[in-house]
Amino acid sequence: VAAILDDTGTAGHTLGTLRRGEDDPSRLLTSLATAHTLGLPVDLTKVLAPTPTVDLPTYAFDRRRYWLTAPAHQVRDVSAAGLQDAGHPLLSAAVPVADDQTVVLTGRLSVRTHPWLADHVVGGAVIVPGTGLMDMVVRAGDEVDAGQVGDLTLISPLVLPATGAVQVQVRVGAPGDTGERTVTVHSRPEEGGDAEWIRHAEGLLLPQMPDPAVVPGEWPPAGAVEVDTDLDAWYAHTAEAGLGYGPAFRCLRRVWRRDDEVYAEVALPDADAAEASRFGLHPALFDAALQAAGPGALLGNPGDADGAGWLPFAFRSVALHAHGATRLRVRLRALGPDTVAVTLADPAGQPVVTVESLTFRPVAAGRADEAAALRRTSVFHLDWTPLPAIEAAAGNTTRWALLGDDPLGLADALAAAGHPVASHPDLAALIDTLDAAADVPEVVVDLRAGPDADPSRADADAHDAARDALALVQRWLAEPRLEQTRLVLHT
Repeated sequence: VAAILDDTGTAGHTLGTLRRGEDDPSRLLTSLATAHTLGLPVDLTKVLAPTPTVDLPTYAFDRRRYWLTAPAHQVRDVSAAGLQDAGHPLLSAAVPVADDQTVVLTGRLSVRTHPWLADHVVGGAVIVPGTGLMDMVVRAGDEVDAGQVGDLTLISPLVLPATGAVQVQVRVGAPGDTGERTVTVHSRPEEGGDAEWIRHAEGLLLPQMPDPAVVPGEWPPAGAVEVDTDLDAWYAHTAEAGLGYGPAFRCLRRVWRRDDEVYAEVALPDADAAEASRFGLHPALFDAALQAAGPGALLGNPGDADGAGWLPFAFRSVALHAHGATRLRVRLRALGPDTVAVTLADPAGQPVVTVESLTFRPVAAGRADEAAALRRTSVFHLDWTPLPAIEAAAGNTTRWALLGDDPLGLADALAAAGHPVASHPDLAALIDTLDAAADVPEVVVDLRAGPDADPSRADADAHDAARDALALVQRWLAEPRLEQTRLVLHT
């Protein structure tokens, strides 16, 4: 009908509401939308079901995000890029290298995509636990049918930045004469593709699997005495010393001690247990099993009186016998002042992980800032750094100098508080008065609160303000007599 009316030559527009192959509601809404674009009054609220609306942000720095956040481990179809899906929460893709038997597994880690990692803090820095590196290596071994980790040494901590992400590579070398393969773990910041790769771990994968260790049938074993330690208080103490465990890593439930052995029960929080099946052994659960050495006093003194505790350093002969555990029975047997043998079993007593020997290294509270210094990010951002409060002693006065006009009345307020105040039109005038050390003020305030801005001169005013501030700072740094004076810019 619409086509026939168009052929009559009558002025106006005709909009059809039925068309073969299209459903009626979509066709009708399309025609109404077309009418709207032609300037006809169309009230779509009469035909559309009411839906809630969202206020759009007024400007870019409104401190609210309106974009959808992708699930933590959602990745694109890596097969489209010629890769193989690694099927692991910490590793996304596997790449068999052409003309070689080398395999590289890659991943991307951040505190946003893997928020549970933020619960492992050393010296104020978020560090991927050594058990996380071990689980990635075990997954790499599965890729090449090397079921045992012969040894793995942790060389440097893998630190996650507060913002941004790191790229991770687990590289498995070609097999040797007896089937053994070298393995390394590297990372680099995601921002800046030319950043240097950092090696975090290196070791050896073996093709044969050792026989599972015998797990005691009686639990807890006869003669084991439960350790009378408040685990919440113990976690709080380690946090104060620089080794912080958040909710995901606070999995210790009970601890027993017998001679040179410690037994424990650990369980993942419900929020993390749902994802345990995607790991060989969830790193937080494995880490908590090793934590039992702390309340059980199995290891020697960390070295300093204020030692924070121990972290894994070198694994030897590690075998994973079952995947996806959420609860464990733990047996740690001391082999030396800093070395233990580890046997982990499920609640039914079936073996899960065996470690022939695990050597720890101490984390000293006094050196915890070294870990924090390893944070890295190539994206600069603004941040507030709080200054320690200074308590003014009674009767002490501070010499002040004010530059420019004083619309805030600072001079009167400071004088009323008993502080000497001098006013100057600008920095040059202040410098001209510095004849003796007694004339040097302790604080100089440059008052830059001017009249209301003229919107038509916003760009020019911004350039003028930046240029004036630069000139002020350059002149300030060039005056040696003001080295001990604090400069305050009030805008």
